[in-house]
Amino acid sequence: MALSSLNELSYTQWRGLNITPFSIPPSVTPYGNPDNRIGVTLAGWVGTNLMAFTITQQAMINTNLRIDSVNGNTLDATINPGSNPNSLTTYWTIDMGQNASGGNWQISFQVDNGNVDTGKWVFVKGKGEDEDDLRKYT
Repeated sequence: MALSSLNELSYTQWRGLNITPFSIPPSVTPYGNPDNRIGVTLAGWVGTNLMAFTITQQAMINTNLRIDSVNGNTLDATINPGSNPNSLTTYWTIDMGQNASGGNWQISFQVDNGNVDTGKWVFVKGKGEDEDDLRKYT
């Protein structure tokens, strides 16, 4: 799976999306110590390909977000000094690939403070308690 078509949306555009929440919340695992001046919230699916999410950042920073050029399922969030006096939420969609909502998907957010790697959050499709048992018997 390779990510494509990262789009930042206005709040009005975001409110106009038909977002289907996850039936089972995704799991998230931190690796390293991702800079907690930003937070990522996965909202759900728009159709079967687009995942909707938000980034919330503290005051006095700017966050640039882009698809990693080497790791196809990773978004790079680079934090730099900023001048915004208040915290800020930005709204996003990312194309996860054809019918991704029905597959075993994963998305990572690599967080850098300037050019220093602080760690990443890895989100993985949520699984129900009986999902593994169902696979054993089918």
